[in-house]
Parts: sequence; structure tokens; C-alpha cells
Amino acid sequence: MAAYRTHLAGGTLAGLALGINSFIGGSVGALQLALVVLAGTAGGLVPDLDHDSSLPSRFLFTLAAAAIPALLLYLLPLPGLTQAALLWLVAVLLIRFPLQWLFQACTVHRGIFHSLPGLGIFVAGLYLLFPETQPSLRVAVAQSAALGYGSHLLLDHVSARSFEDRLLRRPRRGRSPFKLVGASPTSTMLAWGLLALLVLLIVTQQWPEGP
Repeated sequence: MAAYRTHLAGGTLAGLALGINSFIGGSVGALQLALVVLAGTAGGLVPDLDHDSSLPSRFLFTLAAAAIPALLLYLLPLPGLTQAALLWLVAVLLIRFPLQWLFQACTVHRGIFHSLPGLGIFVAGLYLLFPETQPSLRVAVAQSAALGYGSHLLLDHVSARSFEDRLLRRPRRGRSPFKLVGASPTSTMLAWGLLALLVLLIVTQQWPEGP
């Protein structure tokens, strides 16, 4: 399979291509261009979150442990410094230990994250994170994320067979990352259920009174 640096380069190039195209077309500005490129780069790395010791996995939970407690303190202003410090400490410990352990226990490397529903979940979730008031940015970020994520799956698909395997027409070892189901029926059902929920949220945002 392709290495971390290959996926980083693939996602970044995908984000750059989409970002430059969107900038030239006038759908995003110079500052928004950076977000579009970042979305492609993230898409190129996110599928490896299910690898417990991977750099993307360690980075995600470190970032979450820093950002989520800060967001909670912003949304839930507390009267005293002691209460705020206690909330921050509890949130950090929950993210770094039980939540990270649960995530690692429920995922396997190259499982449902290396799949088409995994791609859909990431793209739809990222789309919903951006405000409805900037539809062109939302679309550009989602497209960049899809290209970056797709580049990861494609690189894994291509690198799964060596030149010798292709020359001798040996069968593929393992499943293609362009799959619709994971190894576990439970993870497959959860992934498709989450994707359906995200798509429903997008549809209700776009057509609040029905199509």
C-alpha cells in the first residue's frame, strides 16, 4: 500500500488542483483557497485514521483534545476559573482515553474507512461544517475533500499489486478500497446509517419545505 508521504502529496495535489480551478472560476477567494487545499490534504490522510499508530490518527486525537475543550469553554462560559479548569480537564481526559480507545477498538485498519461510504461520510460531514451563507465555498471544500479521499483509495488500489503481480497476472491480495461494505456487518450498517443521516441533513437544508 502507498505510504504516508505519498498520500499527503496526493491529497495536497488534489486540493491544489480543485482550489486553483475554483479560484480562477471566481467561486472562492484567495483566503478561501487555503481552506479548499486543506480539505484535499485532509482527505488524503483521513482514511488512515483507523491505523492506531498512524500519524493522522495521533494528530486527530491530539487536535481534538485541544480544540473541543476550548470550544466547550466558549459555548458554555462558566462563572469561576475552577469550574472552567475542571471542565477542560474532564473533556481532555475523555477524548484522550475512553473515546480514543473506543474508536480504536471499533475500527480495523483498511476497514470501513477505506471504502466509498467512508468517503461519503467525510465529504458530507465537512460540507455541513461550513455555513449555508457561503454555498460556493461549501461545494468547493466538499469537492476537494472528495478528490483527496479518492486519491488515497486510488493510490492504495494501484499499489496493492506490484509490477510483477501485474505481469504474471496474479490475483489481487485483499479487497479493493473502492468497496461498499467493510469486513464487519456492524461497522457497515453504522457507516451507511450515518451517511444516510448526513445526506438527509443536507437535503433538509437545501429544501426545508421539500423539493
